[in-house]
Amino acid sequence: MHDVMRITKSGLVAFAFSLALAGCCGGETGATSTASAEPEPMKIAASCDAIEGMSVCMDYETKVAASSGCPSFEGKVKDGACPAEGRVVACKQKDGSVRNYYKTGGSPNELAYAQGHCKNAMGGTEITP
Repeated sequence: MHDVMRITKSGLVAFAFSLALAGCCGGETGATSTASAEPEPMKIAASCDAIEGMSVCMDYETKVAASSGCPSFEGKVKDGACPAEGRVVACKQKDGSVRNYYKTGGSPNELAYAQGHCKNAMGGTEITP
């Protein structure tokens, strides 16, 4: 009799454990996963406008980041995002900033060049702004 009770108890414990695992690890019906959800778009606080000289403009999440990165582009820090007019490609950088290439300014960009520079030289990903 003790053997039957021992088997029943251990079976009950295993069953309860499997139910607990299913409940804690997304085994519930109707559970949703955020893994496939699109990332939220970057909230742009400031930009570094270097269109006049280099035909690029960088978008940043903070004005501090824009101010620290802008001197290397010889651009002007501005509130808000880079302009859409004249943009050829937007390129998301590894640091989260977005480098925008323009067909206007001191060094106009062609589409193929901007796409290649984004991917190969900058290690970035072309995005739709």
